[in-house]
This record gives sequence, C-alpha cells and structure tokens, in this order.
Amino acid sequence: MPTPVACDRVPLLGLERIEAVGPSFSAARAQLYCAIFGPVTAIRAVGVFAREQDDKADWLGTAFAFRDGSHYLTASHCVPDGLPSGLTVSLPSGVAGMGFVGHVRSFVRHPIADLAVLMVEGDPPGSIEDAAEPFRTVGFAGQEMAEEFLAFGYPMSREPAPTFPGIGPTMRVFVGHYQRTFLYREGGYEFEAAELSIPAPEGLSGAPVFNRERRSEVQAVVSWNHEERTERVREETITAPGHKQTLAVDSIVSYGIAVLLDPLRDWLDEHVPIPARLVE
Repeated sequence: MPTPVACDRVPLLGLERIEAVGPSFSAARAQLYCAIFGPVTAIRAVGVFAREQDDKADWLGTAFAFRDGSHYLTASHCVPDGLPSGLTVSLPSGVAGMGFVGHVRSFVRHPIADLAVLMVEGDPPGSIEDAAEPFRTVGFAGQEMAEEFLAFGYPMSREPAPTFPGIGPTMRVFVGHYQRTFLYREGGYEFEAAELSIPAPEGLSGAPVFNRERRSEVQAVVSWNHEERTERVREETITAPGHKQTLAVDSIVSYGIAVLLDPLRDWLDEHVPIPARLVE
C-alpha cells in the first residue's frame, strides 16, 4: 500500500487537518479528498462526482458504485455534455487515512430517465475497483404507504459548518419516507419517480436511496428538488392608532424527486455487467 501523505501538508482553506491520501494524488486531488472526507468513514459505495480542471474541482453531484467497483450510477443531468477530461469519482476509505479516486473513462445516459452509468478506472489502476463496496441489487420502493428510506450523499455547504469548515460537498445521511410514486414528465425526461419527504439540495443529485434493513439494495437515485408555494401567510401589525401594516409571506415546501430503478432493470442489465455470484 502506498505511503500516505498527510493532509496538513496540503493548503486547505487556510486550515490544517490531519488525514492522509495516497502519494499518486495531485495536490488538487489531495486537497479535494481531505476537504470532503476529513477523518470520517462513510458508506464505501458512495462518493463525490467532480471535474478536476486547472488545479480546481467543480462539484457535479454524488455517484455510487453499482454491482462492481468500476461502474457508478449518478443523475444524468450531473454529467457534462460530451466527455470532458478530468471527471472523477472520489470514495472515502473504510480505513482511516486512505482515500480512493477513479477517472471516468466513458459514460452512457438513459435515453429518457435522469440516470447515467459512469465507467471508472482507479488511480492507480485497480485501487478504487477493489476498495468500493457497491450496492449489489435493485430493490422495490414505495410499495407501502410512508415506507422509510435512507439517502446518502454529498450536498453542498454554502457556509462553514462544524463538520466542514468551508464551502463544498459535505457528507450527509437523510432519513425520510416515500410520499408517492408517479410518472415524471418534464425537461425532456420521462421516468417512474418517487416523491421524497426530504428536499434534494444541490450536490445530493445522484445519491442512492435505499432501505435501512437492506443496505446492499438500491431503490432509487436522487434526481432533483421540487419546490411548491403554499398559501400566503398574512401578518398584520398595528403601527399607529388606526393604522395597520400587512405583510404577506410565501411559504415554500421542498420535495426531493428520485428515479425509481426497478422499472429500469433491463437497461441497467444492458450497461452494467451482473457479477457471476449474483446470477442464479
């Protein structure tokens, strides 16, 4: 295993943090890994989808390993047009001190669903493939009223937070329930969708949605956030005898939208090999 390089040797938003990454990482990639993961351990199927360019990283969303360590699912709208260079998936490690990065060599989009498969190669080769602990199978979702789920990903933090004293993707677990399933048609997409009881903030797109008791199964992929305005709330304040000031406030409710994977099994089977041990 490569000798790790301490993160306190990498400039990171003016901070010092003790963590380590492999020496094959560029300075930008080391900074990216240390900033995102810090000293914590996460589900080793899920990572940050980014584009490294000119010693900077553009955060694109979340991606997760499916069936093996070289195929990752994400939301199609997170993938830039064409095949730009520098696309990466970064995974935390189950062993404190090491992290893994894979380069996206190619990808395929679903023709109408907000879903894409990324083909990833580790740096060094084989590293991320061996390190990932992928979701193995597709599960049913939303079959019961208010069925509970977990969603795990890296939404953006716009302000410093205790777990991430800067701006960027932050590891978070969301607990919620399916509110309904429906046919989503908008923006050129059409797919069987689930409405989530949680919002889907920027960066959570592409995250897996799964059952707490069946963590090897993935049920859906977070797509985007839907906002609805409710009735206006009116507040009246007496400013002077005989005078009132009325303030109308719009209340906004946010729901996450996720792509259900069970209806897309045939497409997934076509583009992601089924490991022999999963074939009956």
